[in-house]
Amino acid sequence: AEVLHSLEVVQAAVATLPRPPHLEPEQDGIADAMDAVQASAISGTRVIALGYLGPDANYGVRLLEAIVASYRTVSVDLEQQRRKQELDAKQIEIDLLEKEALEIEGQIEALRVAQRAFITTPNRLFPIEVHTRLPVVHWLPASASRTAPRCHPR
Repeated sequence: AEVLHSLEVVQAAVATLPRPPHLEPEQDGIADAMDAVQASAISGTRVIALGYLGPDANYGVRLLEAIVASYRTVSVDLEQQRRKQELDAKQIEIDLLEKEALEIEGQIEALRVAQRAFITTPNRLFPIEVHTRLPVVHWLPASASRTAPRCHPR
């Protein structure tokens, strides 16, 4: 019901119709349509009650038909945007996986050519934290060890 009565749908619908005869020249057709059209979901169903409370019944019928047509167009556009966003997110994920695969291939090639590798890991007992080069930071509680590098000037 909110989408049927949204400004975007009503604007698109009003744009397809001639200006209603009951409006004064200074009145806004979109504001009049937003005030005159009521959309509410009927409990427990997918049915929406759409009604026109304006002074011109013929214009109201045309406006309601235009709103339904505009709603269909807007809902298709929204669905296409959602699908495009999903595809874009998947493409980013694929690009990252391809990049990781290339890095792993490079590491495997380096191991194949060298035939030996020397892998090191930091020793937790060593008093200087190797990533930040700060003493005893890695021995502090987790909350303090996370804030310490931010306080240290580089």
